[in-house]
Amino acid sequence: MKIVFCGDELLPGLPGACVVDEVAAGLRGHRFILRGRLGDTSLNLYQRLEEEVLAHDPEAVFVMAGLHDAISQSEAALRPWYRWQKGLRGGRLSAIACRENLRAILEILERHNIRAWVATPPAEYRPSLVAALEEVNAATRQLCEELHVPILNLQGRMTPESIPSRPPLQPSWLLRVWSWQWRAPDYERLRRRGAFSYTCDGLHPTPDGARVMAQAIVDFLREQGLTG
Repeated sequence: MKIVFCGDELLPGLPGACVVDEVAAGLRGHRFILRGRLGDTSLNLYQRLEEEVLAHDPEAVFVMAGLHDAISQSEAALRPWYRWQKGLRGGRLSAIACRENLRAILEILERHNIRAWVATPPAEYRPSLVAALEEVNAATRQLCEELHVPILNLQGRMTPESIPSRPPLQPSWLLRVWSWQWRAPDYERLRRRGAFSYTCDGLHPTPDGARVMAQAIVDFLREQGLTG
């Protein structure tokens, strides 16, 4: 089966921590096409759906969106970046806007007879960000229930029970993430220094974290009938 994984940078991950590579290793015999882009919101996924997803004529699409929608709500210092780089009016997207962007994506996939699966992304940076993400993910779960689309609650599986208070994200964080895409960080040192459980910065998984996320996805897709 040809499957497109569509989302933000959590899917390709940082060097050595690619979730989709781990999924491909656990589900052999399928063709996985990765379309994850740094900082993309649900709106950006909708905007590039035809060119980067439908153009591949996939049999199925795995969508994981909403993290950057939530960040745009909770992290005010990043809104200028979302406004100018991602085209968000006012630099932010609400949970309802995310839901309706995903509705448009899922309805287009249905019209093309393309099977769809959805996952809710996790985060563990600071309580206000996690709360914003939970609001987005709750709207996504509601939508998937309405449209009868299978959904994997990665946030519920990955997010630790206790989230320490941490300072708001600043634009320098985006620069660090961009640089990490070219040169892998010292994952374990960053994880320990930040007291994180499965990420190096509260958002991006370590190699071990990527493997845990991938195994959850593999188990979910097997439940949906995929073999391999």
